[in-house]
Amino acid sequence: MRSLSRARSIQNLLDFGAIVAGFGAVILLWKGLPGGEGIPPADLLGGFALSVLIFSLAVELRNNTVAEDTGMALFQQFCFGTGLNLVLHALLAYLSVINSALFLIVAGGLLATIFRMLARRWIFRPFVQLHSGVLLVGFDSITNHFLSSLRLPVIGIIGPLPQVVPAGVTFLGDFGQLPQILADRAPTHMIVSTPDWASRVSPSVLLDCRLAGMVIEESVAVYDRLLLRVCCRRMQPMDLLLSRVLRADSRAMAIQAIYTNLVGLFFLLALLPLLLVVSAAVALFSGPGPTLESIECSGFQKIPFRLFRFRTRRLDGSGTLTRVGRMISKLQLVNLPQLINIVRGEMALFGPRPVREKFARRLTECMPFYSYRFSVKPGVLGWAQVHVKDRFSFPDESRQVEYDLHYIKAGSPILDLEILIRTVLGALGTRWRNRRANQSFQATRH
Repeated sequence: MRSLSRARSIQNLLDFGAIVAGFGAVILLWKGLPGGEGIPPADLLGGFALSVLIFSLAVELRNNTVAEDTGMALFQQFCFGTGLNLVLHALLAYLSVINSALFLIVAGGLLATIFRMLARRWIFRPFVQLHSGVLLVGFDSITNHFLSSLRLPVIGIIGPLPQVVPAGVTFLGDFGQLPQILADRAPTHMIVSTPDWASRVSPSVLLDCRLAGMVIEESVAVYDRLLLRVCCRRMQPMDLLLSRVLRADSRAMAIQAIYTNLVGLFFLLALLPLLLVVSAAVALFSGPGPTLESIECSGFQKIPFRLFRFRTRRLDGSGTLTRVGRMISKLQLVNLPQLINIVRGEMALFGPRPVREKFARRLTECMPFYSYRFSVKPGVLGWAQVHVKDRFSFPDESRQVEYDLHYIKAGSPILDLEILIRTVLGALGTRWRNRRANQSFQATRH
């Protein structure tokens, strides 16, 4: 327990030093710029002290665990700390107590966040890995999925038979030896993987560990945090009925609806000439039949809607791709009419992939938690689409649902931005790999 307290003290010291350095660097930079002397020294010093104090308090309020150093967590702390700083500085400026520049508050928070990230990764993380460890209470297939993704060293495993312990992990004994192991090994983190842990491990022992500062998590929560998807294999019917975690945030959905409709309308108007050209090409060179084909899908709250896309195949019974269909498929223009679905409010820019209504009914029968996908609108881009490329096998469909549930639980404009960036980078990476593969193939031919 002493190592955990020491780690928290070092973390707090590094955080405070990084925050002081960030705001101090911005003030030095401000004084060196033309017109930087416009703020009186008393206001500058008072604003610096107040900004450091408020930002440090915000970081402490948003900081949950010692190992919480992900980019998303740091960005959320930056937004919370900067927002709190702006509100309080605006109030003090209104009362004519302190006048601070907007640039000092925002740039100081940004530099403080960057310095904190560098300090944690270059100084704090090596210290934590050296003085911290994870104790696994029980072991199952869920733990095996994220075992290689743990950032801290594994002290050992207690509970299961020695033969089920993976290679390279120490077996420490049965559940009855937990108090002695805690005293001898002093782990800073504990992951409980046994569903019936209450009958095997004394809750008072875990409570004492929690009160002493140890981080205790269930394997399902670690699975979600490290793999960024919800573990569906451990879900019980009661979890589906009473869980508040798997419900979409109404505020995030409202914000998403605003920029989804605006962006969708903008692209529909901007790409209207392209839509007309492709529609004319399909109508003229794809044989008899409609230009657009509509697919009946299940939407928000399972409300059916017609998904629009360009027709790419002949309707003479052969089902072969037309020349125009092959071209627009290669250019990835087939789903361009989905902008109409977005403007009509049937789809969003980001969300789970739309599913045919008959498939949705069948998958809901096989996987009851599949219904949670319909608590948000289906999207053109999605968290599952980023991670799961092949969607034609049942195991991949189950994994895709796990990513969809994670999106529903953690959905936010920041996550939507990450999906957009990952999608763009993934498309560029795919093109680069295809180009290199074609060059290698041509070289082997010659």
